[in-house]
Amino acid sequence: MKLPFTKLLFISLLLSLISSIAYSQNVKISGIITDAITGEPLIGATIKCGETGTSTNVYGAYQLTLPEGSQEIKVSYIGYDLIKKTVIIIASQDQKFDFQLSEQSTMLQTATVTSGKF
Repeated sequence: MKLPFTKLLFISLLLSLISSIAYSQNVKISGIITDAITGEPLIGATIKCGETGTSTNVYGAYQLTLPEGSQEIKVSYIGYDLIKKTVIIIASQDQKFDFQLSEQSTMLQTATVTSGKF
């Protein structure tokens, strides 16, 4: 069975179009995570979006590949408040999102220490 040239051309164009659309739906986002007061980079801060996540390098920088559309990004670091931010990821355009985390203010309860014989 021979396919006519036009059908073969149509199928190959359709497959290349589908593959280019599938490839362009993922977008690279990047940024820097810093302390809100000092501006120091936070090494090892965690950035998550659904099941995808990464951590910052020694400069506080991160890079993550996400699908286009509305995405909720969660940024966390030990001793700092969690940030949740909904962003719009635009196809075929790399985007930069920087975050500044604030230290958690946790009030500890009073502990009473007594001595005695055991």
